[in-house]
Amino acid sequence: MKGKYLSVLLFLSALPASAAGTGSEALSFLKIDTGARAAALGGAYAALGDDASSVFYNPAGTAFVDRKEFIFSHDQWLDGLQHESVAYVQPVNTVYTAFAGTNLLLSGEMDRLDASGDKLEDFQTVEGELSLGFAADLGRDWLAGAAFKGLSQAGFGRKASTVAGDAGVLAGFGRLRLGASVSNLGGAIKFGSYTFQLPVIMRAGASQALNDHLWLAADYVKAGSADGALCAGAEAALNMKADELFFVRAGYRTGRTGAAGGSFTAGVGLREKDMRLDYAYVPYGVLGVTHRLSLSINFGVVRDQLPKIKHYPRGYAVPREREPVSIKKKPSETKKAPSIAPFTW
Repeated sequence: MKGKYLSVLLFLSALPASAAGTGSEALSFLKIDTGARAAALGGAYAALGDDASSVFYNPAGTAFVDRKEFIFSHDQWLDGLQHESVAYVQPVNTVYTAFAGTNLLLSGEMDRLDASGDKLEDFQTVEGELSLGFAADLGRDWLAGAAFKGLSQAGFGRKASTVAGDAGVLAGFGRLRLGASVSNLGGAIKFGSYTFQLPVIMRAGASQALNDHLWLAADYVKAGSADGALCAGAEAALNMKADELFFVRAGYRTGRTGAAGGSFTAGVGLREKDMRLDYAYVPYGVLGVTHRLSLSINFGVVRDQLPKIKHYPRGYAVPREREPVSIKKKPSETKKAPSIAPFTW
């Protein structure tokens, strides 16, 4: 089984051993959907994202997080590869939000073979990114976010790193929300005489709340040199108890090759008080099936001032009374609340 690992990994990452020349893309794992909720929705998250997973899709979406939030995601990816991510979001005040995130692809021990198929040695590869950024309420129903990130790739006894940036915007129009983002701008990795560009990922999408229990989302995604893809997803929320919600999700994505199989995705989620557990099922045809799990945890005090306009279902928050703030500000000291309503309950 481990003999397959190398072919899968080289399909994902343009390492020097497989490079045909300058200009190939490195760190192709950045194209993989991060987080179970977004993956179950087919990756349609540019306008819909409103939790810590937004760090990896559209940084402007982190402005919707009303309390401190951690999200941990594990992806049992193709042929034993491990895809791990962690993100943290912290509201600073009613206008600004800070965040950090890391995203890794780990190969584990793999066999390196020569041209005749004989084993040469064991090796492993690690590819990752670490991002830091902030989001801000611009007023008039606009949000924006940006991140600075460091990226690295290590394998075959070599290591290289670079820096890049992400940026995104969101706009609200009642129940409709529009979003756009660009990721991995400005970076390239150099191994010896070979230069590998990062896959610049551009997203543009819309999300629409149909009612208080159902919403739809659709994105157009252009990831590096790959053809553009259309992504679409839907989520339905079912009340279990006063502090519990159960979610059913489905998605679809175009642009895959015939070998990658069907483009339908599915998933479920359970929200109980301050924790949310999500699962996504994403098939890749003859390459196999990926199973993704994410755990979100909220804690701390709600922002001093919440949006005053009507909230719509974001498939995340459970109805709750706002926690008291110990120090009351004078009216002149209170900053304006974010003007875009997150999809919430």
